[in-house]
Amino acid sequence: LFRSLGVAGQLARPCRERTADFMEWMHCLAVIGLLLENSKSFRWLRGKSIEPGELMNSLLLPGAKHLNLDVQRVAVRCLGLYGLLERKPSEEVINQLVLSFVKGPSLVSLLACEGLIDLLMWHGPQEVDRVIGQDVFSQVQDSRVDLTADFFHENCDANLGVLDLLFAGLGSGVLFKTMDPDENESVKAALGEGFAKILL
Repeated sequence: LFRSLGVAGQLARPCRERTADFMEWMHCLAVIGLLLENSKSFRWLRGKSIEPGELMNSLLLPGAKHLNLDVQRVAVRCLGLYGLLERKPSEEVINQLVLSFVKGPSLVSLLACEGLIDLLMWHGPQEVDRVIGQDVFSQVQDSRVDLTADFFHENCDANLGVLDLLFAGLGSGVLFKTMDPDENESVKAALGEGFAKILL
């Protein structure tokens, strides 16, 4: 694990300095994904070359907004793993996953959906909704997701939450306009599976 951390630190340098190309981003995020997958907490990162906050702000969030869709996909997956290691969910992670779910291409949206469901199950819906910035929902309204005006009218006063947004993704009034039907069904299948886990 510590050897991998040293490798990750070297790979992260060009990404942090914004000189990395697509392959350098992919290699860096692949190693970070393995580290996050095999970790039980952030204790092993404290005092090392990459602190948890820097990992999120310098690598994962910029990666989730990268122009390359493969970099976005891997970074969003890492954000979901990062959120599972947090003692309390952070606003930055939840907001980015919501935006990636709503605005991202199908594979990114699918991974963001899975990440949000995992975090809802791990931290609980109340904890997740407590940290979410309400301005993120104003960005959602301008997205490619066809959220009806009625949906926002009915839910804005009642403090719209992440669970509400994911549930809306299952409804017929909320369609991912840029996805082909198969991609749309993949996201809906992930949502259905996620809600089944939550209900069990």
